[in-house]
Amino acid sequence: MFNFETERLQMRPFTKEDKNEFVNICLDKDVKRYFDIGNTPDEIADFFEADCLNLCELDIIFAILYKEYMVGFISYYMMPPTDVMIEYVIRREYRRSGYAAESLEGLLQFVKKHYPEVNQGILLIEPSNTNSLKVIKKYNPEKDHNNVYTIKF
Repeated sequence: MFNFETERLQMRPFTKEDKNEFVNICLDKDVKRYFDIGNTPDEIADFFEADCLNLCELDIIFAILYKEYMVGFISYYMMPPTDVMIEYVIRREYRRSGYAAESLEGLLQFVKKHYPEVNQGILLIEPSNTNSLKVIKKYNPEKDHNNVYTIKF
């Protein structure tokens, strides 16, 4: 299993011990607007156990840690031959601190290192999610008509 780091953050596969933090992050009403995987703590915990832990074995979803505290998570899905779909979530109290941008850049570097043929990322961003639109601005994103943004890297 892979780990990777940025200046301030560590990205590592989820562990069983991350379940409660994951549930708390996913219960946030703002997170549910963009990443809704369940309505109750039990539904989200079931998703974590059934899906997230299995996806970690494939090295496609990572907990984002700041000083050993989970501030969010980030994932990618290969879309051959040259694209990768990217999702990330940052815990409310850690937003506007640069963690989304830093973890995205770290993931892009990770993908480039392990999949050199990949040269663009795909992100679905709702118009109301202005913070995520700011995060990808430095990549000069191209937008299609369905709120799908393509970034080159």
